[in-house]
Amino acid sequence: MKNYYSTIDNIALTFSDIEEDSAGFETITFRFERPNDKGFDLTVDEAVLEGLEEEAKIYFPDLSTAKSFSERVGTRAYTSDFSPFFGEVPELESVFVASGLGSSGLTTGPLIGKNLVDLAMNRSGSLDSTDYPVTQYVKKKDQ
Repeated sequence: MKNYYSTIDNIALTFSDIEEDSAGFETITFRFERPNDKGFDLTVDEAVLEGLEEEAKIYFPDLSTAKSFSERVGTRAYTSDFSPFFGEVPELESVFVASGLGSSGLTTGPLIGKNLVDLAMNRSGSLDSTDYPVTQYVKKKDQ
């Protein structure tokens, strides 16, 4: 998959090459990220989508005749200080967690995953989970 990159109104945009889905339709996947100052607002911003479509038409002119059929908005898994965490969940024996990888999750996820397996199997891993403390981010809710 090819990825193209553009910035519109301080929003990072990547989109795939034209691909055929399982039903035989040609599709293009768009991904964009807002700066962290937007909080957890998951509202679809039609003006942003229109800007992204116009930008994509530069690379894919046939999009002028295409129909958009769905939009999804989500959040990136990052912590308040942008540090990842992983390890055993306190007070929940043999329950392990990892999160906060942010934009590096695709590249660091496998390394964290291997270290979680090592922890679960009581083996030493290449990372020390105490350097990425779960307790700093995961708190038991008082009842």
